[in-house]
Amino acid sequence: MCGRYVFNPREGELEARYRVVEGQLQVNYNVTPGLVMPVVINEGGTRLEMMRWGLVPSWSFDESIGNRLINARSETVKEKSVFKQAYYKRRCIVPMSGFYEWKDEGNKKTVFYLTRADNKILGVAGLYEKRRKEDGKILKTYSIITTSAKGTASKIHDRMPVILSREGEKEWLNLASQSGLLEELMRDSAHELVSKRIRRIGDIP
Repeated sequence: MCGRYVFNPREGELEARYRVVEGQLQVNYNVTPGLVMPVVINEGGTRLEMMRWGLVPSWSFDESIGNRLINARSETVKEKSVFKQAYYKRRCIVPMSGFYEWKDEGNKKTVFYLTRADNKILGVAGLYEKRRKEDGKILKTYSIITTSAKGTASKIHDRMPVILSREGEKEWLNLASQSGLLEELMRDSAHELVSKRIRRIGDIP
């Protein structure tokens, strides 16, 4: 599961990596479900859009369903009705600096922060939906895809976000990519991560 992450890119990093216009982006050391955050999409070109974390399927008028759909399991994402359409038609990249995870240690849980050794942005596989609300406004929501933990992350938890390679990011945003390739990208989640034990959320060294 991925339930908390950090968004703190270097100035110009997203623009250089994804060829998007950054605008004014707010740093957040404790991104939680329900917050509106930037994601990278490909609709007539690659761009950043602000969306709420917690996917609401296009056919659902119950926005609270998003509280239960912050993550999508890579193993079942193309089969579940709540994610199936987005998997084939609305894939996105969720840029994050790192994510938090908790490890059971005796009778307590210790929080770890997992990030790249060079502190560059992680491009995480995601899905998104858009739906026009009754008031005419467009509801934009997203979900983060998770997979079995590998490498450093596996020592802390059994799940982790699907982290895409640079080439994998291009394929993920390419809506013409075949399902077999997408499954391979999710299985081969990049996991060259380092972990930092911290006392509480937001204490990023």
